[in-house]
Amino acid sequence: IGRTLIPRYFSTVFEGGVTDLYYILKHSKESYHNSSITVDCDQCAMVTQHGKPMFTKVCTEGRLILEFTFDDLMRIKTWHFTIRQYRELVPRSILAMHAQDPQVLDQLSKNITRMGLTNFTLNYLRVRLNK
Repeated sequence: IGRTLIPRYFSTVFEGGVTDLYYILKHSKESYHNSSITVDCDQCAMVTQHGKPMFTKVCTEGRLILEFTFDDLMRIKTWHFTIRQYRELVPRSILAMHAQDPQVLDQLSKNITRMGLTNFTLNYLRVRLNK
């Protein structure tokens, strides 16, 4: 996504129920060009904490490529995250509390994201990237 869409992208993440978000970059590479700097990380994890509909941690793994302007502000020009896989983690304590209730267990077994992204974020990306 381009620079002007990045702030709204992050807003949609939190509007979708995320309470905490961080990225883990392993073995990232930087390359310098005439007017930009590129960070390429083939082993990136986006970790989100969701409070609703239940407490869940989502680990989304993939490749992150960021392009920055080569000036004093170092603004992000483009943001590209290619998702490879994701996991939704529900604490055992929550499962144990509801072990006797099949309806709640059924609800807990349903994904709260699609490929690690909230529906708010996916809808935003669909609308913006199809224009």
